[in-house]
Amino acid sequence: MADAGHPYPSKSEMSSSSPPAYEDVAGEGSQSSAPRPQQRSSGAVTLTIHGKEIYSSASQGGQPVYSLTHALDGHELNQYGVLLTRIEDRTVSSTSSRGTPTTKVVKRDVFALRDAPVLHIGHARYEIDGRRYLSDKRGRMSRSSFGVGSGWTAWGKGLPSFYLQRSESGNAAQVGETTDSSFYEWREKENGPLIAMETRRRWDMVNKVEISAPRLELMKSWDDFDREYLDFMIAAWCMHNWREAKDIIKEPITWDEFKEQARVTASKRKQVLTGGGRSTAFGLAGFAT
Repeated sequence: MADAGHPYPSKSEMSSSSPPAYEDVAGEGSQSSAPRPQQRSSGAVTLTIHGKEIYSSASQGGQPVYSLTHALDGHELNQYGVLLTRIEDRTVSSTSSRGTPTTKVVKRDVFALRDAPVLHIGHARYEIDGRRYLSDKRGRMSRSSFGVGSGWTAWGKGLPSFYLQRSESGNAAQVGETTDSSFYEWREKENGPLIAMETRRRWDMVNKVEISAPRLELMKSWDDFDREYLDFMIAAWCMHNWREAKDIIKEPITWDEFKEQARVTASKRKQVLTGGGRSTAFGLAGFAT
């Protein structure tokens, strides 16, 4: 739990409403199944983002394994970003005469997901910050490239690295839906072994609403992963889903708005010109999109 005065709600204030059945979260709306380039181990699980909660196919009683303070709908983040909270059952000793152990739900904040600076050089770097939370580490995430075959990269000191590469589906996109590749292959290094296969969420591009939720199929069982490793993996998964949603829901700018942006950009560059006509690094930075 964050310190007093922190903008996030206390864990006791988290919603206690009954979550949907896992089958309802993971099964509806999905028209295609992920390719299987390698065999998943026995007990491998599938994770699904449903609104502000993340569910696992291995969860008992439909309890979420992580929660978010905001849905990953692409809307602008405030200065505090989106807080990712780990949810797990802990066995506690009973003080009753019977001595029967009981379990309680423990919620611990692990990472805050924040937008990239407005001005930057090259690909925007989105922040996955755990310095004030359980992780106590800070990671970054950025696009690895644009266009066909593009993906994402996540990394950080003391944290695992993840490379996400688009994988083509054998099913053609339906009219009015997203036309990008349907899957991301997750690896710890380029051309390394597959650790997870992500089914990207599908969108109604006309109404800009989600058709099916994103899913992440782990190649190993839940218990085979270190929980801190999973924390950063889930944080990176949430981060790129928020950023891709932002690309989809944003409205195209008008011609007048484009001209005004060009005028402001030219003015800013002119202000940072140094003697001899050379621009500073700041002056070469572009606006995030």
